[in-house]
Amino acid sequence: MANNAVGVTYHRLHHFLTEAPWSAAEVNECRLQVMNKCSQTKIFRGFTLILDDSGHRKSGNFTEGVGRQYIGEIGKTENGIVVVTTHLYDGSKSLPLDIELYQHASSLPEGKKDFEFKKKPELGLALIDRSLERGYRPGIVLIDAGYGNNTTFLLENASTFDEASDIDYFITNVDGSTATAEWIVTTYSQRNWVEVFYREALMMVRT
Repeated sequence: MANNAVGVTYHRLHHFLTEAPWSAAEVNECRLQVMNKCSQTKIFRGFTLILDDSGHRKSGNFTEGVGRQYIGEIGKTENGIVVVTTHLYDGSKSLPLDIELYQHASSLPEGKKDFEFKKKPELGLALIDRSLERGYRPGIVLIDAGYGNNTTFLLENASTFDEASDIDYFITNVDGSTATAEWIVTTYSQRNWVEVFYREALMMVRT
């Protein structure tokens, strides 16, 4: 990061990130406010709100949230961290909104009984609520099956949890006359814009 920032040294940046009294949430709110003042990045009603999570391999256990869990970037269970994110896509622009660290149970003193432990769907709902509280009005929310299987998000597809089966199909609350095969493909394909954004952002950093 220091190498790609003008007038910044490694030691000064390290001190700022680890010691300075700054709030990531407040910085993000400022970013979104600035973004909303620009005509090219302003958030308009009816956008697609994409809920996603991303895992990254991490050795050791000193970093907050690290635990043995499924890591998306390598496609298997490994030691690492996972974050839950919300992302905007409106047909012309693709932008990140919020991010929250998933605290793996093994990284917390009391495991799943710890007051800081929250499942990914709980974090996802909180991020969606955060967007709504700002006055953002998405036209649709896209999630993957990991969230669709969670009863906090959706009603079960059976009378009891024990009888419910895993969801391995597309599910929506949109009216059947709207949810045609073409609509499903066109709408759900927008979820890929999360991957596109971060791939292009990574390429810019590397160059």
